[in-house]
Amino acid sequence: MKLFLTILLSVFLIGCSSVGNEQIKAESQETIEDKLITGVTSKQQVKELFGDPMDATFHPDGSEMWKYVFTKTSCNFSCYFIYTSWAYRSSSGTAKTLTILFNDDETVRKYTLSESPVQSKSGIFAG
Repeated sequence: MKLFLTILLSVFLIGCSSVGNEQIKAESQETIEDKLITGVTSKQQVKELFGDPMDATFHPDGSEMWKYVFTKTSCNFSCYFIYTSWAYRSSSGTAKTLTILFNDDETVRKYTLSESPVQSKSGIFAG
């Protein structure tokens, strides 16, 4: 019985994964609004709250933009068939992205938190 439960638990744990910045995992638009104040919150404070960004880019006007991403996916039903998962496997979940644009004085100019569905497919029939 213990072996069966161990195998069953392993199969379900293999089916889930998360990637990215854990600090934004539980954030919502409301919690972000409490933490980021336009024209007041500095880059250093953002870094203390969320760590290093996943992506930092510069706009043509010289302003800097930071992105933080957290993705959580679950393996769909096709993953649990050991003999066919090499041929086709899919997973789905959500990606949460926090984008912050900074002013010249290194304070927050604008920010947005978005959440979108994600899907991935792999295997020779993923086409």
